Amino acid sequence: MPHKGLFVPQSNQVKADAVNEAGGVAYSFSDKHALCQFIFTGTFGSTFYTADEDHLKKFLELCDKVQDNTFLAKLAVAGRVNGYMKDTPAAILAVLAARHENDLVAKAWPFVIDNMRMFRGFLQILLSRVTGRRSMGTAIKKLCRTHIENMTALNIWKNSVGQDPSIKDVIRLCHPRGKLDDIKNNMYAYLLGKPYNFEILPAETKAYELFKKGQGQIEEVGNVPFQMLDSLQLDTAGWTHIAKTCTWQTLRMNINTLLRHGVFEDPEMVKFVSSKLRDENEIRRAKVFPYQLYTSWKYTEAAPMEIQNALQDAMDISLSNVPVIGGQTFIGLDVSGSMNSPVTGKQGKRQESKVMCVEAAAIFASAFARVNPNTSIIPFEQQIVDVRINPRDSVVTNAQKLAAVGGGGTNCALVLNHHNNSKAKGDLLIMISDYESWMHIDTPRPRTWWRAADADTQMMAEWDRFKVRNPKAKLVCIDLVPQGTSQSYNRNDILNIGGFSDKVFDVVDGFCSGNPNQWIDLVNQVEL
Repeated sequence: MPHKGLFVPQSNQVKADAVNEAGGVAYSFSDKHALCQFIFTGTFGSTFYTADEDHLKKFLELCDKVQDNTFLAKLAVAGRVNGYMKDTPAAILAVLAARHENDLVAKAWPFVIDNMRMFRGFLQILLSRVTGRRSMGTAIKKLCRTHIENMTALNIWKNSVGQDPSIKDVIRLCHPRGKLDDIKNNMYAYLLGKPYNFEILPAETKAYELFKKGQGQIEEVGNVPFQMLDSLQLDTAGWTHIAKTCTWQTLRMNINTLLRHGVFEDPEMVKFVSSKLRDENEIRRAKVFPYQLYTSWKYTEAAPMEIQNALQDAMDISLSNVPVIGGQTFIGLDVSGSMNSPVTGKQGKRQESKVMCVEAAAIFASAFARVNPNTSIIPFEQQIVDVRINPRDSVVTNAQKLAAVGGGGTNCALVLNHHNNSKAKGDLLIMISDYESWMHIDTPRPRTWWRAADADTQMMAEWDRFKVRNPKAKLVCIDLVPQGTSQSYNRNDILNIGGFSDKVFDVVDGFCSGNPNQWIDLVNQVEL
């Protein structure tokens, strides 16, 4: 007879095969999934466990492993169009350029490089040589030149604000030609500081130059970039004009500036700004993150109440695609110490966002609970935290309440263990965390507690227990900080995704509707 100690029935259970950044047992993702996670959540900034240079190294390693260039091009588009991300989609295009996949770069270009900020970001990444390209090359230079040449002289001027590279650098690098358009050639000369013809400048540019010399009125300048006017010595009337003509995103970001210059002393301006902030079309066009609106609300406490309320309304609109899920939903919300790091990380000493991961997680949880009343939110760290949430309260109120608790270590298995001990019945469990779980339910072990013999994480063991009582239940794990590992592995009843835009809800809705592989499918469905 064969050796019974060796030839024993093997489980279909996937074994934990990784150690996370906190030293705990975890599952690794496929290379494509890990790269998707990074593109939709990565900002190349330092997080609680990982430095910014390590994030870049991880990104480049994943790109090296994923040699499907068509998939990369689609991922760049999905990251920008669906995820509203900036740096990571531009970096993907730079990687494709380094591989001389110029046709794929050209196909993805109009979806990814949709404004001058993205254009500058792509050039900065490409010219850094970090992605492997030592020069722009003829095809990429032609693509960049065409991008500039397709802009009007007025748009080139309006997009001339910014550095690294500056508009002068861009013109010198790309060598755009005005063809038969003397107005555009004249604009290039104007921006380069060369002799130009003042009379054929666009009307807005001429009005701006005259105003700088004290020979015109601010009302004559028109809608020009905020940064061009910010350095000028403007009175309240001038700032009022800016408030009326600036973009929605600029208005959101400069409420305190307008407040300091007396714009809101006029009740009509308070009504105007409030109305614009609530404009649903403007909110959609701006591709604003819910956490960005929370930031604006959080740091405009001195603004009139009507404007603060408008920002809360705007947040509700930005979360309007929260799916309605039937049945009982449980949300586990990580409030551990590592969640008190900026949601977009840090670049050097500069903190990219004043909103912490725990606040972004709380926004998601409270928004979901508001639309789905049969939702129970359980904050956790190394223990369950007792916080009562009223779904009828505003998203901001609940987010502040949830973000004010916690600290300590991370144990992602606690929420499921809590439900298992109470024999809870449920249809959906959503876990929002950075998934750097390292603590043990029974006894808190040191971070070196992982052993190769461990077959699975405690979270997976508790999920399997939960499934015995709730065989149709599904688990969604939303990761706010991409590290390439999770406490659960992908299968038909488990979805691992990442991100902090409201588009995450679309993926959750699709998964709950029966699509087990929404994450990769979202990318594959992109048409180039």
